[in-house]
Amino acid sequence: MIIFLLKLIKVLDGKDSNWRQKTVLLMDNASYHRSKLVSAFVKEKAIPLMFFGPYQFRTAPVERAFAFLKSFDLNPHKMKVSTP
Repeated sequence: MIIFLLKLIKVLDGKDSNWRQKTVLLMDNASYHRSKLVSAFVKEKAIPLMFFGPYQFRTAPVERAFAFLKSFDLNPHKMKVSTP
């Protein structure tokens, strides 16, 4: 999670150095999002952060995007996928 946040900060800083005043990261209550290590990192880097309430996954914006994608036939040619 910290590696992801480091890369995200780098991208956001490159686009707009004042992104922290205009942006809030929204996360679920996964244990790795709320760990002491991640919490300390978020505080150190002054990342604006909010958490969903328990069992609020249906209100997560990403869930709406997933639902939209699932409404299409993502494999119209019924091609099989092989894995190693």
